[in-house]
Amino acid sequence: MMMHLPNYGFYENYRYGNKFLTKFPYNENNAIITDQEVIYSNTHKLPWIPSNPKLLIKTIYKAALMPRIATAVIVKNKKFNHICMINTHLDYLLKDQCEMQRIPINQATWISKKGEEKTLDHIFVPHNWDIESFGILNPNETKEISDHRLIYTTVRHKN
Repeated sequence: MMMHLPNYGFYENYRYGNKFLTKFPYNENNAIITDQEVIYSNTHKLPWIPSNPKLLIKTIYKAALMPRIATAVIVKNKKFNHICMINTHLDYLLKDQCEMQRIPINQATWISKKGEEKTLDHIFVPHNWDIESFGILNPNETKEISDHRLIYTTVRHKN
């Protein structure tokens, strides 16, 4: 991937914090890839056990109970001084509770080994931003990196 994006920085840490465990199941990262000047980058551990008993049972049943992380990057920006970007792995049960606009990527972003397709990955931006472009990177070029199809967007603040 880095070969194809030579002018971009990749900001990420793994869930279990050790690159040697990258082949360990579920040791994923939430990378942020940007060509902007980064002044801060860190991966934070999040609370990951649901407090709602029904959601906890459903999460255990779906085998989705595992530590959650969020990668945060702050970039310099001429108009706004700084912009913060956060990439996290929200539980799929919570995606409809977001109060921002969802980038309309309505294709499967994950395909199981059995061929089951799901749209699991989403990008949300504030309502006062215009979506200029979005899409899914060629899965043939990214399958070495992730079992998900990588999604992207270009946005611009509304004047």
